[in-house]
Amino acid sequence: MATDMTVANEILRQLGGQEFIRMTGAKSLTGDERSLAMAIARNASGATRLKITLNENDLYDLEFGRTYRHELKLVEAHGNVHVEDLRATFSSVTGMDTRLPRIVGINA
Repeated sequence: MATDMTVANEILRQLGGQEFIRMTGAKSLTGDERSLAMAIARNASGATRLKITLNENDLYDLEFGRTYRHELKLVEAHGNVHVEDLRATFSSVTGMDTRLPRIVGINA
């Protein structure tokens, strides 16, 4: 039986989809009925893994971790994050931008 990836796909969409992946170096994305997990590029926090879980309050729990001697160690956690704060929370922990810069108003 296949895993329902609806929530995992929605979390990725809310993060910015392919733009988020390009900007953060996210890879090895996996998901289940309630969460999305991924490897992320080297960053200010030292975290190399991220798991985002939809909790019972319909909010998100973010767990940033890194592998040390084949064990996953928690670096930082944020609970009950609203959807509109996902990108900002990610950026505040990692120091990475999640969006491509926009060029507006260029005059020739």
